[in-house]
Amino acid sequence: MSLVTMSESSNATVIKKKLTPEQRSKKREAAKVAVELLSEAYPEVFDLKNPRPLKIGIHESLAEDGKVSKTKIRRALSAYVRHYAYLSCLKEGAMRIDLDGSEVAPVSAEEAQHATEKVAEVEKIRQEKQQKYEQRKQAQVRRKEKEKRISQKLEALVAKSTSVKN
Repeated sequence: MSLVTMSESSNATVIKKKLTPEQRSKKREAAKVAVELLSEAYPEVFDLKNPRPLKIGIHESLAEDGKVSKTKIRRALSAYVRHYAYLSCLKEGAMRIDLDGSEVAPVSAEEAQHATEKVAEVEKIRQEKQQKYEQRKQAQVRRKEKEKRISQKLEALVAKSTSVKN
């Protein structure tokens, strides 16, 4: 079941659906496949192990080239440019590349700042998830310890009642 949240930005109402875990997983997998498709078609340009800043408007060049559908281009670029490794490579002055790998323009200070902010957001989210994981893990340990204490008390009561009967 999808939950719907509404937010008002300026004069327009934006409706966002919260995806179920299955929907998120399916969407993530589709994006991964699309990125792999671009990586196969343009290995020198789309490499998350060694990312380089892409030229602004590269989606138009990709669409003109026709190797990949526009939908998959959109999905792949969306995932690729939001990837932690890609955001981390966006440093001021780093050269952007086009489809053949040639340098076209430097990353501006504003673009580098935006990428740095996005990296900080990702790190904050990762840290929050890690904290929640640790809290759940600690709660699970406490539950097991409590169950063990209860079990020991019950065993002691059973042993005591057995010895009283004898």
